[in-house]
Amino acid sequence: MRQVISNLAVRLSLLVLTLLLFPAGRMAAGVYVRLPYEMVNGKMIINATVDGLRGRFVFDTGAPFYITQAWADSLKHATTGSQGIIDAAGNEFSVSKTTVNELLLGDSSVVAFRNIKANVIPKGNIVERLGVNGIVGSDILVGYILRIDSRQHCIIITDDLSRLHVSLRAKMAMETNGQNIPFVTVNLGGGLIETAMFDSGDDCLVSPGFDLVSEMGQSNPMISVLAYGRGSNGIGMGGASSVTDRVRLLLKDFRMGTAKFRNVSTVSIGGSGTRLGTALLDYGVVTIDFQHPAFYFEAFSSQPVDLYKPAWNLDITYGQGYPVVSGVWADTKDGFDGMPAIGDRITAVNGVALKPVSLEEALRGNLLHIKDKEATLTLAKASGETYAFHLIRK
Repeated sequence: MRQVISNLAVRLSLLVLTLLLFPAGRMAAGVYVRLPYEMVNGKMIINATVDGLRGRFVFDTGAPFYITQAWADSLKHATTGSQGIIDAAGNEFSVSKTTVNELLLGDSSVVAFRNIKANVIPKGNIVERLGVNGIVGSDILVGYILRIDSRQHCIIITDDLSRLHVSLRAKMAMETNGQNIPFVTVNLGGGLIETAMFDSGDDCLVSPGFDLVSEMGQSNPMISVLAYGRGSNGIGMGGASSVTDRVRLLLKDFRMGTAKFRNVSTVSIGGSGTRLGTALLDYGVVTIDFQHPAFYFEAFSSQPVDLYKPAWNLDITYGQGYPVVSGVWADTKDGFDGMPAIGDRITAVNGVALKPVSLEEALRGNLLHIKDKEATLTLAKASGETYAFHLIRK
């Protein structure tokens, strides 16, 4: 799970728009729609109109269509049933269902999706606290083509691949699941071929599954372990994930489409699946063909890109108004002695006390704002006892 709201009602009175209507959640033939987006803390945020009500939505190819309960209440939509969901962090929770009569997407041309099912996010959920009204996912795009270009901050939705002039050199094998979520065949390095979900709700470049890393061991010379970790894999719709083992990796030769990446430092995620995220958009244009399943990644540069970045020996998240420790990192599997406990609260950086922050503020930016390569943190245990810790980036 990076905000200017355009007023569609005003623009409708000023511009002659092309409205493309289609029944039962399908678009009409001859579609070519531009959908501006902005990035907010690694999330793609778009404007959309649901049954006449304009709002802000996360654009997430790793999820189906959702609206918040508050949005459903505003629309006076009844909800029915209950469905179990497992989010990106591995949390299980339930959502109800409703039917949206019309979903409008687009800029100067508008495309309408009609009579589509929507999952309803419970009140108080973290998605609602992002300041959005729901999630627009891949399930509404069955049979169409999606192009994401970060240079223009624009998504194109079309039914005609020839209008996008994609390079066949950038083509990659792709398959979809029952929710039309795209899974791409990638080379993690050294001939390790893996099927990875492209999830525009995640801000990573590439994150291999922990089980895959464990099976791989040290047998691949193009992939090495930089550090061993314990902690949460992040926050999903159902909250933070449980504490688990993790590995920080160096992918020495990662390739996608026409892109060549060197020395990608990344962190494993839970399970065996690999994930691709929005960091890819910094280096090329993504095209997803849901008509004839294929994925294209056209690099901005023909030269290899070195992506090694030093990383902190702590991971930080939000808890009870302050930054808290969500993960710790060590050079060896048994090197965690003297490390902070998961959940310990950070109260000061280099002797300067931290002010309380809201969850909304935490979701929108860096919690500590440390520019140097190291710092001294003051932390508080659950008992209230405080202690100092040397935070370092290497």
